[in-house]
Amino acid sequence: MLGFNKKILKNKKLYHIKGYMSLESDLYSLPNGTLYKEYTDTVIHEGEHKLNYIMNKSFYYGDLLPDEIIKPIFVVFDSRGFTGYTMNTAKGKSLEDIEKEASPYELADIQRYRCIYYKLKSIIKKVGDKIVFPNLLDLRNIYIDDLGNISLLCFDDMQIGNMQGHMDSDIEECYGPDEECTKYRDNGLFTKELDIRSLIFLYFLLVFNFNLNYFSGLPSDKRKREIQSVMLAHGVDNPKIVEKIDNLFRDDISNEYIDEFVDDLTMNYNLYYYYDLNLKKGNKKLVLK
Repeated sequence: MLGFNKKILKNKKLYHIKGYMSLESDLYSLPNGTLYKEYTDTVIHEGEHKLNYIMNKSFYYGDLLPDEIIKPIFVVFDSRGFTGYTMNTAKGKSLEDIEKEASPYELADIQRYRCIYYKLKSIIKKVGDKIVFPNLLDLRNIYIDDLGNISLLCFDDMQIGNMQGHMDSDIEECYGPDEECTKYRDNGLFTKELDIRSLIFLYFLLVFNFNLNYFSGLPSDKRKREIQSVMLAHGVDNPKIVEKIDNLFRDDISNEYIDEFVDDLTMNYNLYYYYDLNLKKGNKKLVLK
């Protein structure tokens, strides 16, 4: 347990996190080099439940977590009761900051994105079926150091065993009007299918600067045509990847990793980054070598 003078938090806020069921929090950088996640007043009223959740998750499941996942060090209290927890600072910078600060050359480095894909896949596989990352698409939670090593700041958002994470997912929005959402949930818990989906979504955000949620809500007969059209617009003609993307929105087919596609792009395509002066935004294009 830990308590400290809240004055040290002044001007130290890194960002605000909007979680599931109003479980919001703020992340602070502390003078001793650690991080502090403080929950909002809404959560403080449920402090005992939240405290038990954090402590039980750490005690019973901490040994399951690889070093890449940053775990709590101390739980923090003030006069109101439990307010949050501290954790070690992840090495490097968040992927969000890396992308914001990247040069046009770095934004067109397709090999860099291949490395991110495979290292995140390695973490997903390493933790097995007992752990799911509902918040994997939040670039603020993914830290990368100068050697390319990845750390994840998503302990309380993770689903471990039968303990739900305090972060929801957007999966319910990703189905057409003639489909149901069952592949990604089983008895109220997320399935590993969600991690594969999140990794593919993330890869497309980084390489194509494109959010696959664009296809959310489309009728199944129209969706595949739209996927193919978008892929061609980005310079890629690949029926297999069209099929795999379409499967992300179907309940009757399991998701598959896209290793072959990632390797093919890295070996056979050049990635170009350009800035559209009319739209005032950056964009990316793949061209066969």
